[in-house]
Amino acid sequence: MTPERAAEDFWEWSIEVYARPGMKDALLKLQDRHHLNVNLILWAIWAAQAGWKLDEEKIEELTRAVDQFTRYGIERLREVRRYLSSPKKGFSERDLGELRDELLDAEIKGERMVQTRLAELTATGAGERETMDLDDIMSAARTHFANIGPSLEKPVLLADSHGFAAAGELFEEVLQLALSEETA
Repeated sequence: MTPERAAEDFWEWSIEVYARPGMKDALLKLQDRHHLNVNLILWAIWAAQAGWKLDEEKIEELTRAVDQFTRYGIERLREVRRYLSSPKKGFSERDLGELRDELLDAEIKGERMVQTRLAELTATGAGERETMDLDDIMSAARTHFANIGPSLEKPVLLADSHGFAAAGELFEEVLQLALSEETA
């Protein structure tokens, strides 16, 4: 698979999977409560489904390739967009809404850039793809997910009392939703 085709496939797959009932909520919980990168979570599943099994070193390389851009680009856009979601004295709701929409467009463009980078690096550096059955796909996705968190240059901050186990449980929910067509 060419890097360009991988990037397009990953983006299209992500849009389709994100639209599934329950997926958005589960991914946003992983993002907001556990400070995990939704693009990396989706990548963990997509890469496994596409037949790639990456080791810890390669996953760390991929994570580092997008971490700075995610933290200082996308997350800052998201923070400002969310700040503007409540009324601001002296500013019209219409203007605030238009600005929020523009920020959302920029945020989504940034998300796509991150996904393109992840897919291209996977296609060019992950080796040959394997034909895997559903159990192998799930195992590879879990391995990818397990190696995402420790690579990040962020403290692990959990907003609920369930700790990392809750993140793992949410990932299992996301994994099941993403692979639901595979099991149907």
